[in-house]
Amino acid sequence: MITEQQEANLANHRAKTQQDKKHPFVINIEDGRLMPNVQALRKHKSYVVYRGDVHASLPERMRWLRGERGTAMILGLDSDEFEEKPPFDLSKATLEDLVAFAASGEAGFTMMLDAGKGLKAVRKEFIAAVKAHMAATEPAGAEDMT
Repeated sequence: MITEQQEANLANHRAKTQQDKKHPFVINIEDGRLMPNVQALRKHKSYVVYRGDVHASLPERMRWLRGERGTAMILGLDSDEFEEKPPFDLSKATLEDLVAFAASGEAGFTMMLDAGKGLKAVRKEFIAAVKAHMAATEPAGAEDMT
């Protein structure tokens, strides 16, 4: 017979160890290693929820870390300032925040965005520009990170 306390303990344990079904993996920000997305790893400072292709190679996962994270664009990951300054989260940015961020040069380049296009269009344009910038500035041989 299981007591109520034991049942509560089991339910609590299941909740902590159950893998997230929507985003099943977290990625290590230092080496690109994928791990199951469970509560303990989600809270760890070296892991973020991975929304990229789970079958991606290590170089592709590292590019994902440096650039687009699904709809959440996190910039400045390779910078020493990453711990001190919170990353810019594109998914939470307002239209005004995004236009100001692009114009500030904090993304590694300066870009003037037309706020009249609307948030979705401006976000899409900014993501395309970041991808182009990253492709142009990626060092030779970065694909051979395995």
